[in-house]
Amino acid sequence: MKGVLQIVGVFFAGALVGFMLLGFGLSVNISMMTGTVVILVLAYFVTKQNYKQSSKKKE
Repeated sequence: MKGVLQIVGVFFAGALVGFMLLGFGLSVNISMMTGTVVILVLAYFVTKQNYKQSSKKKE
């Protein structure tokens, strides 16, 4: 359940960044690309963190 909440949080954060940039008057393409990059970067860190936690539990 925790993993699902993290994924939803990551998507909301990325969408929020995209909409904020859109609000500042940047073009839709740039805003959506930046939002997607933020989602990918956050997803990478979340999975990396989860991998560390799961490997610690195994020890």
